Amino acid sequence: MKNITQILTKLEGAYAESTIRAYRKNLESYATFCELKGYPFLPSKVEAIVAFIDHLTRLELSAFYIRRHVTAIALIHRMSRYPDPTIDPDIKIALRRAFRQRGRYQRQAVAMNYVLIDKILQGTPDTLHGTRNRMLLQVAYETLCRRSELVQLRIEDIETLDHPQYCVRILLRKSKTDPFKEGRWLYITQKGKTMIDQWLEKSGLTRGYLLRGIRKGDHLTEQLHPGQVNKALKRMGRAMGLPKATVEHISGHSIRVGAAQDLCAQGSSLPQIMAKGRWVKTDTLMRYVEHAII
Repeated sequence: MKNITQILTKLEGAYAESTIRAYRKNLESYATFCELKGYPFLPSKVEAIVAFIDHLTRLELSAFYIRRHVTAIALIHRMSRYPDPTIDPDIKIALRRAFRQRGRYQRQAVAMNYVLIDKILQGTPDTLHGTRNRMLLQVAYETLCRRSELVQLRIEDIETLDHPQYCVRILLRKSKTDPFKEGRWLYITQKGKTMIDQWLEKSGLTRGYLLRGIRKGDHLTEQLHPGQVNKALKRMGRAMGLPKATVEHISGHSIRVGAAQDLCAQGSSLPQIMAKGRWVKTDTLMRYVEHAII
């Protein structure tokens, strides 16, 4: 485990924190498997990785999750200056076997489109929590922000615009697809601006992060944690009376999925949607819009 920590420390600042956490979890799982089965962890034997893939398949894990383990194993070998064993044909065959058994389908987050969001907005109480959540929903929908991007938005980065459609813009200082912090302007309509203004007035905020956690007694935290975005969306879904199975699959991506599907239904082209949502891979976006009703 010490080797894992030492090597992953080198990745800090070069990879997203969530990616490093996922690699750590995957590698610790593989290291435990190797210890139990008597295989060396580094450098790994091909038969050990094949056995591990078959083990994960028997656990009925998703094909995506299995592939991520193999990606992590390849990474730690390269970072340790060992040859990458995952390029061996036997491992390719083991992965193909896993994909045929488990399928490559990834369950998509529940889409929160305009119709659903509008219903939630109308039913959200006029409390501090409710005012923040209305603003969160509307800004997330208009900007197609990931949850990690939403929580980075800052009040001092909001600028007024003289534009027929958009009233303000806000700077996204960094994102998953902008690791070098070149920045990207996001544009917000009058409806979104009104909700931002209501939140700022009720919270008394003038600087710092736009989205804040709210503790007992309406005390604000310095910044909303990305994980709290999921929890807030699920609470709103439950309050609206959505089925339990639906609420379970609401996530920080739900608004992004719904907004992309709405744009597709409105006739926007794939390049236009990719630019607005800051996607770099067409196949990723296609998984979002394949169920859009056009």
